[in-house]
Order: sequence, then C-alpha cells, then structure tokens
Amino acid sequence: MSNVEATAAKKSWRDELTGTQWKSFWAAWIGYLLDGFDFVMITLVLTEIGRTFNVGAAATATLVSAAFIARWFGGLLLGAIGDRVGRKEAMVISILLYAGGSVVCAIAPAFWVIFVARVCIGMGMAGEYGSSATYVIESWPVRLRNKASGFLISGFSVGAGVTAQVYALIEHLTRGTSAEPYTWRILFALGIIPIVLALWLRRALPEAADFAKMREEQAARAAAGEVVEKTDMFTMLFARNLKRSIINIVLALVAFGCLIVIYLFKSGVPGFVLALLWVIVAVVMVSFMVQFEGPRWPTGVAVMITVFVAFLYSWPLQALLPTYYRQTLGLGSDTASNLVTATSFGAAAGCIMAGFIGDKFGTRKAY
Repeated sequence: MSNVEATAAKKSWRDELTGTQWKSFWAAWIGYLLDGFDFVMITLVLTEIGRTFNVGAAATATLVSAAFIARWFGGLLLGAIGDRVGRKEAMVISILLYAGGSVVCAIAPAFWVIFVARVCIGMGMAGEYGSSATYVIESWPVRLRNKASGFLISGFSVGAGVTAQVYALIEHLTRGTSAEPYTWRILFALGIIPIVLALWLRRALPEAADFAKMREEQAARAAAGEVVEKTDMFTMLFARNLKRSIINIVLALVAFGCLIVIYLFKSGVPGFVLALLWVIVAVVMVSFMVQFEGPRWPTGVAVMITVFVAFLYSWPLQALLPTYYRQTLGLGSDTASNLVTATSFGAAAGCIMAGFIGDKFGTRKAY
C-alpha cells in the first residue's frame, strides 16, 4: 500500500469530500427524491384525476404508462446531451422538464394536457437518472463511488416515503372542505418546492471533474492536429455512418411504437402479440448496446438485463402497493401511507448499506 493510500485509509471518508462535492451530491439527490415523489404520488391520485375529468381507470392508468414510455426516449436524448455538451447542462434540462410538467399538471384544464405533461416528466426523470448519477460519480473520489451511487439512489426511496406522508396530510386537511377536489393539484404544486431548491443548487455547480478533464485532453489532442472522434452514444448510433444511422433511426421508431402499444393499448392486443413486441424491443436494445460497447458488449448487455430484472420486480411493487393497501386490504389512507413510508425508508437504508459494502468489498461482489 502506498503512503497516499495508507493516509487515505486512516482518514474518515467524509474528510475526503469537499464542499463542492457535497453540494453536487445534494443537488443530484434531490432530483432522485423528486422521481420517488412523483412515482408514488401519481399512483395515489389517479382516482381523483379520473373523477375530475370523468375518465375511467384504464384511461388514468395511461398517465403512468406515458411517463414510462417517455423515459426511454428521454434517457437517450439527455444522455446524448450529457455526453456532448456536459453533465451539468443535462442535469439542468432534466429538472426543467420535470418542473414544467409538474406545473402543467397542477393547473391542467383537460385530461390530455396532463398526459402530455406526464410525457415531459418522464423524459426529465429519465435524464435525471443518467445525468445526475454520472455527474456525482465523476465528481467524487474513485474509492468512494459506491457510496456515491448508493446514497444517490436512496433519494428515490426517501421521496416515495415522504410523498405518502404528504398525501395523507393533505387529504386529511382537505377532507370535507371545498378544497377536497383539488387535493391532487395541491400535491403537484407542492412538488415545485424541491424543484426550485434543486435548480438553486445546480445553478453554479462546476462541470464534473472527470468530464472536464476528458474535454481538456480532447482539446489538447485537437490542438496538436490529432483527429478526435466523438464516442458518445448518439454519435455512435445516429451520426457516424449514414446507412447505420438510417437503420438505427428506424429501429428506434419501431421500438418506440412497440412500447406505445404495450403500455397504452395492450387491453385489445393478444398475449402472443404483446410478447412479440417485447422481443422486438429487447432485440433493438441489445443491438444498440452491441454497437455502442463494441467488444465489451457482453458486459453491457449483462448489466442491462440485471437492471431490467431489478426494476421488473421493484418498480411494479412500489407502484401497486398503495392501491393494494387501500383497495384490496381496505386500509385507511393513514395506515396505507405509513406502510408505504416504512417500506420506502427500508429500501433507502438498503441502498446506503450497499454503498458501504461496495466500497469495502468491491463493486462486483456487492452487485
């Protein structure tokens, strides 16, 4: 062990972080909190929204689906912006998309307006995942990056738990009053408060250290007359080779169309057709990963599958728990909210613990 490593081992990990690094973390963490806030909130207020605009359960459920579909496109778009322009800029754009969508939801005069706003929110949250995580991880010391990742993702669970309590409080305060029909609008409006805080924190953040260093190295190579090729995903897939670009654009549109059918129109589609559509989406995703990662594509695909499976059981459970507690078990809103909060805070503790385990034993073992 070198003298530098020995000194670092004796110091507390908190001593290795600067004020700017902590500020960058909290600015990103609030974005994750907002995602959890929105994710649980929309499942809690679907009934109220349907009642306001006289639409059925199937129609209101599309508000959840709209955000999910938009996440795929938003992640690709804002990820490309983060790679080409900067991590900080992508973070700001993602939170502005979320902010705009939340404001529109709070004052929406018609159901279709909320649907469009949910698309904007979904795009913003997808970008939030990629840009914020990349920004923080590239800003923190290498040996603390598992903690950075674990701490960051805990924001989603904390946001989900806080939302349940805020919903119970607002519902209690408005019950039986003239404000009761506006409970769901109040919740969307309240979500603007942490958005303003996140924007304030992000306004003066420096660019991520690793990204800034990479840009400096590229500028130096270009100044020396060397040709510097762009290796971001957008360039690799859509701007390097004309023939490949056209094929990939078609594939992306096909995958997007499949997702629209799967999430918005699945009630009238046979099961085998839905399965085929999922296969098409999977093939497109794997194709993009192979093109982007090159020889490392098996690792990229393996990580993609692992994340997909993790979300496959975690997100549906979190989304359906409020409805299950209230409609299936017949629990009151206060009890249901407390159970959602307990589950969410338990998940947050697990995320934080995973960060410590990863830095202690290595990322692969923790994973």
